[in-house]
Amino acid sequence: MSVRSVITKSLLLLGGSALSVLAYCAITTDVAQAQSVSQRECNTVIVFDRSGSVGGPNLEVLREQTRRLFQPGGLDSSKINVAFWSFSDEYAIDWTGAINKNFNAPFHDFVSSKGVNSSFNNAMNAMTSVGGTNYQQGFGYQGNIANPYTQAIVDRADIITFLTDGDPNWNAGGGLEGGRIAAQKHRDAGRVTIGGIIGSNADMLRNLNYVLTNDLNNGNDSFQVSGNYSDLSKVLTSRIEKKCKELNPPCQYDPSILADDPSCVPRCQFNPNIPNNSPQCFPPCPYNTTIPQNDPRCVKPPYELKPSTSSSSSSMSSNDSVGLTYTVDNKTAVRSDPTGWSITQVVVEKGQSVDRLKKINDSNPDLTYADGLNCTELLQKVNRAGTCKPNIASGTKVFDQNKTTTLAPSDGIGGAASTLVIDDAWPVGTKVCYLLSIDRPTENDTPRNRYGNASCITIGKRPTVQVWGGDVRVGSGAANTGDQPGIKTALTIRNSGIFGSWSEYGAFAPGKIVGFSTASGLANEGPTGFPYSGGDPFATRAAWSKLTFANKTVNPDDEYGNFSSTGIDSSTTASNIVKTTKKIADTGGVFNVSSLQSGLYENPAGDVVVEAGDVPAGKSIVLYVPKGKVTIAGDIKYANGPFRSAAEIPQFIIIAKNIDINSNVGRVDSWLLAQSSDDDSGVISTCETKSGLTIDTCSKQLRINGPIVAKRIHLLRTAGGDSKDDQGTPAEIINFRADALLWAYGSGRSEQRVMTTHTTELPVRY
Repeated sequence: MSVRSVITKSLLLLGGSALSVLAYCAITTDVAQAQSVSQRECNTVIVFDRSGSVGGPNLEVLREQTRRLFQPGGLDSSKINVAFWSFSDEYAIDWTGAINKNFNAPFHDFVSSKGVNSSFNNAMNAMTSVGGTNYQQGFGYQGNIANPYTQAIVDRADIITFLTDGDPNWNAGGGLEGGRIAAQKHRDAGRVTIGGIIGSNADMLRNLNYVLTNDLNNGNDSFQVSGNYSDLSKVLTSRIEKKCKELNPPCQYDPSILADDPSCVPRCQFNPNIPNNSPQCFPPCPYNTTIPQNDPRCVKPPYELKPSTSSSSSSMSSNDSVGLTYTVDNKTAVRSDPTGWSITQVVVEKGQSVDRLKKINDSNPDLTYADGLNCTELLQKVNRAGTCKPNIASGTKVFDQNKTTTLAPSDGIGGAASTLVIDDAWPVGTKVCYLLSIDRPTENDTPRNRYGNASCITIGKRPTVQVWGGDVRVGSGAANTGDQPGIKTALTIRNSGIFGSWSEYGAFAPGKIVGFSTASGLANEGPTGFPYSGGDPFATRAAWSKLTFANKTVNPDDEYGNFSSTGIDSSTTASNIVKTTKKIADTGGVFNVSSLQSGLYENPAGDVVVEAGDVPAGKSIVLYVPKGKVTIAGDIKYANGPFRSAAEIPQFIIIAKNIDINSNVGRVDSWLLAQSSDDDSGVISTCETKSGLTIDTCSKQLRINGPIVAKRIHLLRTAGGDSKDDQGTPAEIINFRADALLWAYGSGRSEQRVMTTHTTELPVRY
């Protein structure tokens, strides 16, 4: 086995009239083995001062303290070797100037500090205390000549420890200066010199500093030992071990080798068994930590994310709010990387289709997503008829495998992204669409994003009806055994106030009356409405329901109404009119009132279309279609007055199974009486449409001037409420004008007796 010895030289001297110690440290490296198992030994020489001032007893203590270095608790190390020599003062130069005497005897070569060495102890026992103190000889020099008898020890020394009990007193050796020069020769050769003073004399310690470091005040390499030498072993153990470690620091990357070992290089952070510059130094595969990142098997496992958006309603108006839900579907068995998500809002103008947003993939509409889009491309799908606002909410999330994840408030969903609240600036018909997009929906860098199908909410309105000059009464006929008929209309809540349907006088219903005002409580056609300051709008209903009648004890939580379990029977109104009106003729499928004489016209089996026309003064015409539907196709108007008597007031009465009014009709001056004979009859519809009800159909306001009697009234007009300035404008006005009362009074004047069958008292209205 080839062995290379590396010697680091350091000298520790203890000077004075008594003791010097020299330590030597050698490093051996087994080249045949891996360099990571290199070993290094530290050779230490102890220089004993054996001058006469030490004395025999102290010299014996010194020997005992030195023997402890080889015992447990001392150096006791196979890596630290100890040698010694001694000094006092001796004349050792012959007439030729050569050294003819070993002035450092007794001495001993290096031995391991691990265990007792009898030869070493015997050499120490040969020391006697005699003579003066020559620092120069203590460091192994006589003048400029090194002691040849100890040169082999010096050449292998790492540390020289110099011990003395006093200043030099042999001027032939040059005193302090001679000692300093000799110590400097060792330092120049690369050895470490340290030293200790026996006792606590500060001046002597400063002098020793000068010898060891050329500086009186530099005490880094000097120390003190108690005057009786009792702590010498402890002090030497500490000082020698410290210097050996400083001379032979371990590798910071691998403590099992030394810092100057060629293999002491940064270790691979991913595999500490190999150097950092090794071609095999690769991080572990993030998807399989058992293989390195450069392994061909290190590939991302595939996954795919699919975003989607849903809403709690497809339309809204007034004070409605619509909840929005966002989900990401990961049906693969692989958990996703941290993935960015974002919510985009697209506000689309009235009349523009949003089909291409709701089915976002143009090339494959069956897919619920499309990749690589942005706001510009989203607006192209609605012909740029709108605005796009990205990132109204965003965040990053890891989506678990085999799971559909719903984004929650803790993920950053909230505010405008979670709940749509109507903006007064949005016209009716505006569509507000929400889309969830995610970045990098797969394990790859492309596609860069993915948008799910949009969920769109149409901004609608709540059309209202107004009843002028009369009451609203529902539930005519026999008592109901189930839910009682009631009146339920919607309120529109704006910042400016409350808007809704109302009657000028009272409202009667055996069931609940919800949202419907009486005594003109919500009568306001301007932008103000009934004053509203927030909270529950129904908390103010007492103020706008002053003629909403009730004569039944109800649960306090119920709405207004519950007037009676049995309504007032009005089923005989139509039959009485038919019986008391002279029949003129049967009529066909088309009817026009403009040129007919007063009387009853009947179509006993078919349907009738009433054309637009004016009812002349003095004409009272009844159209009777008992088994068919009457469709009002145009405006019907009474002749204008003034009239000389009630007999000249024109009236038109329609009695039919069902009555429909076309969407183009804006005014109907007529009584409308729909007779109920089965579930499909007794219906009056204010707008006849076959294409579905939208804000663009049935959008013309309808005014009916006359009484209405029906089992069901379908109020289908959509006029009014398009903007904040016309929130109070109704879709239908049912006006029970005084001309109908005057006509009825005039028509009823005869020899027949008039009998009052029912009376309801109302408060005086001013």
